[in-house]
Amino acid sequence: APSVGVPQLQPQLRLFLDDYRGGKDVPITLTRPEAALLILEAELQPSQAYTLTVRGSSHVLDGFGLPLLSANVSFTTAPLDDIYLQPGDALWSSGSSVRFAVGELHVPSTWP
Repeated sequence: APSVGVPQLQPQLRLFLDDYRGGKDVPITLTRPEAALLILEAELQPSQAYTLTVRGSSHVLDGFGLPLLSANVSFTTAPLDDIYLQPGDALWSSGSSVRFAVGELHVPSTWP
């Protein structure tokens, strides 16, 4: 519902790294730029399994007045490619960030 804000939603969400030790909480940041859009940001690592859990609440209602239901989703992040990549849809994108594969590649000391 439009009256539900990030302060009401944030406590209902938990993201954790699935591992053999039972899971480690991953801090998340929520923003809601529009009534029908919720953006979740977190520092995810490549080739890792995560679970996002939504805790149901009768205090968080949707636009029809129905309560937030409990749910969870598990996913695995993709591995990094073994080549130098810029973020974006293509290798030649104009992104402002860059990532490097670990290995024999030379990492430049300055960015053009």
